[in-house]
Amino acid sequence: IVKGEINIEDTQKSKYEGTNENNVAAEKSIQTKENNCKPNVSAEDMFDQYLCTNGVPDPDLLIRTGGQQRLSNFLLWNVAYSELFFSPFLWPEFNEKQLDGAIEWFRGSQRRYGGR
Repeated sequence: IVKGEINIEDTQKSKYEGTNENNVAAEKSIQTKENNCKPNVSAEDMFDQYLCTNGVPDPDLLIRTGGQQRLSNFLLWNVAYSELFFSPFLWPEFNEKQLDGAIEWFRGSQRRYGGR
């Protein structure tokens, strides 16, 4: 979905556990590296290819609804440099007005990508 200049990808997962996904990706990466299947591929790229989000861009903005200020084991690898927006509204009440507010907040943020 494209809204103005913003590309919105709705990534909802059910029964998703980021820790488990990372463990599986790490194990497969180690096995691949030990078997010398892909010697010229970086460890990060190899790890990334085994995630269920492979091929999906990392989110620039992660919106957490329901007033909770935690990731709850969601997209742990992918949100390292994402801006995190916490909304007090529960998902069913999170509407276009709240989305617009989150996008405006994001537009005003300074992206540092891990820098200070």
